[in-house]
Amino acid sequence: MNLTNSAKLLDLSVGGFSCTCDASVSLADSIVKIDIVLLDQDFYLPNLLCKKVDSKRVPGIFTDGNKTIRHYRFKFIDIDSEVHSILSDFIKN
Repeated sequence: MNLTNSAKLLDLSVGGFSCTCDASVSLADSIVKIDIVLLDQDFYLPNLLCKKVDSKRVPGIFTDGNKTIRHYRFKFIDIDSEVHSILSDFIKN
């Protein structure tokens, strides 16, 4: 996933995150590298390796043009202590 395929972050923890995005975004691979960008909070973590844990269609929710939305859950893989600390500090504040 990249900024051209942005998603709405729903939940963030030191172990992973969940998000929604347009179902046409290709996330067929179970292992992906993502950037977490929260513009309104000036937060950026690039190149996080994640494993897709779950994916399901969200019934009845559409974006512009009646595109279907999917809900995804991801688990972080092999994050180092620095990234873990950054996530932990961000979540606490």
